[in-house]
Amino acid sequence: MAQVIAFLKIIQDGILPYHKRESISTTNLLFRTHTKYASTALLVTSTLLFIQQFFADHLKCIRPSDEGTKLESQPLNQFCYTKGTFATRNESDSFFGGGEGYISVTHYHPYFQWVPFILLLQGITFHIPQLVWSKFVEKGRLASLCALTSTEQVSLNPESLNCDEDGTSSIKECATQTPQLVLPPGWKSFASTLHSSSNKRYFSGFMLCEMLNILMVLITIFTTEWFLGGRFILMGPRWISYLHRLRTTPTSENSAGLNYLESVESGNPLEGAFPTLFTCHWPKPMTNVVYEVPCLLALNVTHQRIYLILWTSLLIMLLLGISNFIYRLRVIRNSNLRVDLMERNSLKKCVHNPEEMRRILADLSVYDWFILKRILKNVNSQKFNVILQQVSEAILQAKSGGGMVDESNGAISVIELQPINSVPS
Repeated sequence: MAQVIAFLKIIQDGILPYHKRESISTTNLLFRTHTKYASTALLVTSTLLFIQQFFADHLKCIRPSDEGTKLESQPLNQFCYTKGTFATRNESDSFFGGGEGYISVTHYHPYFQWVPFILLLQGITFHIPQLVWSKFVEKGRLASLCALTSTEQVSLNPESLNCDEDGTSSIKECATQTPQLVLPPGWKSFASTLHSSSNKRYFSGFMLCEMLNILMVLITIFTTEWFLGGRFILMGPRWISYLHRLRTTPTSENSAGLNYLESVESGNPLEGAFPTLFTCHWPKPMTNVVYEVPCLLALNVTHQRIYLILWTSLLIMLLLGISNFIYRLRVIRNSNLRVDLMERNSLKKCVHNPEEMRRILADLSVYDWFILKRILKNVNSQKFNVILQQVSEAILQAKSGGGMVDESNGAISVIELQPINSVPS
């Protein structure tokens, strides 16, 4: 019991803090699905299997009927669990498990006790991209760009309080407000980082972590394939084929029908990877006699469901990850798509001048667009309009030959917001 408590303590103190909800969302839903939800599911499943190994019986074996053999059930169960078992089954000779031909195949299964360890390592592996992103790439940068001011520092005119946070007010109503936002000392605005190498590294780092998520899925698929002895990659198609054959099995009670039903039942790929009935070789002490002891492991029913769900989840995550990578390449190449995506996401924000925002986005690189899009998801309408005004001023100043606005020294401490279309051209 003490070992179980110590293990749960390690999970709680060392891993779960990385899964807490972020105040500033720096990633998207698919990224969090890989690095948080899938990782948490694997860690929880591994923990439950570890607890089962401490408290429940692993398997039950039938003692040999030899009268000269005196062996208790518990030592026999432990021997067979640690030394491994094997099962001889009639399997289909076709690739996906269909067809009429069956061959006798003996499979050895020495890996049952390693299942929770493998799931634990895979749960940690899925979290690696999140660690790389937060510790080496992001490092709190988006939070600093979103921290224009705290709510206590915002001072709004009384007549401008009719602009709702949820964006239900009209653009004309929003354009009448003139808030004053006090910037913290030493604050650096997003406008001062336009076209900088730091923005390029930020976007490139995020794409690298997205590719790392795909890589982790592939690593999990092929390591599980190796761990289960080549029974994982085609587990889904073979299981579907098995269900189809099971539905079309003759149900007549003649001998031929029963034999065919037995052969179809033996084609279950889940039973091939995690059999519930198998045999253990137990050598009789002080003799050359080796007994074939039949054993039952009911826990393998749970293992079958776990790995079938794992196969389905990995397939979905792999397809979504590849689709997201293709979408990211389209965003890089198509500036009009970037403008459309930003407009779609800004519908809930109270943007003063949508036409001016489209003009601003046309002048931004994909790196600047990506960070501005992340800022849009994390700030309210007042802050986002301030940022848009600063970006507009920086672009106009750059086009007039004055270079980019640099506020890194914190000299600008108060910004008076005016409608964007009032910026002189």
